[in-house]
Amino acid sequence: VKHQNPFAGGGRILTAGLVKPSTHILVAITCLVLGSLIGLYFIFALSLPYLFLLGLIGVISTYAYVGPPFRLAYRGVGELIVGLNFGPVMTLGAYYVQAHSFAIEPLLASIPVGLLIAAVLWINEFPDMDADNAVGKKTLVLRLGYAKSISVYVGMVVTAYILIILYAFLEIFSPGITSLTSLIALLSLPFAAKAIKILRVNYKDPHAIIPANANTIFLHLSFGVLAILGFALGAALGL
Repeated sequence: VKHQNPFAGGGRILTAGLVKPSTHILVAITCLVLGSLIGLYFIFALSLPYLFLLGLIGVISTYAYVGPPFRLAYRGVGELIVGLNFGPVMTLGAYYVQAHSFAIEPLLASIPVGLLIAAVLWINEFPDMDADNAVGKKTLVLRLGYAKSISVYVGMVVTAYILIILYAFLEIFSPGITSLTSLIALLSLPFAAKAIKILRVNYKDPHAIIPANANTIFLHLSFGVLAILGFALGAALGL
């Protein structure tokens, strides 16, 4: 391993021989099966037929992410798959289980979160560019190059904030002044600003970029938690 970055290149437990590949695959399949069984329980116990479609999307994309012949992560669409699965698919699934229906609000709420989790994967691909290129993993960051990839990262982060502001002023989640409570998500801005600043300067340095990787993770976490609190507070005040 030429460079060590705790946020890129995976956990290296396989390359270090800490876990056998066969054991790794067995654990992964076990988790997938258990998760699928839990999903099937909800489908039949709560009569939620459309949950099967969301679960199917999750299972298929999980395999197709690196499994042959699809290997989507190697074809420059892995970032999109992660953004969709950890954004709209998971959010709509959780909402459907609780409300037994679909609505536009949870879909809209999931988009900024999906963008930010995609940003986590995106910035983690910068230190991996040489290694990914060596094994034919043509991520979008590798395909676009440093300059364009930095712009895309900034675009994803900025769009997440634009959307949360837009939702507040359009009163998407609660009426009147109570809709502004969702703007507490803006308190996560320092993480975004720091990550962008570090990335623009240290995008080629796998060690110096580590704080940007970490701040992007904290950005996704804090933005999501604060947005949820804001939505809940607005709904409570709007009753």
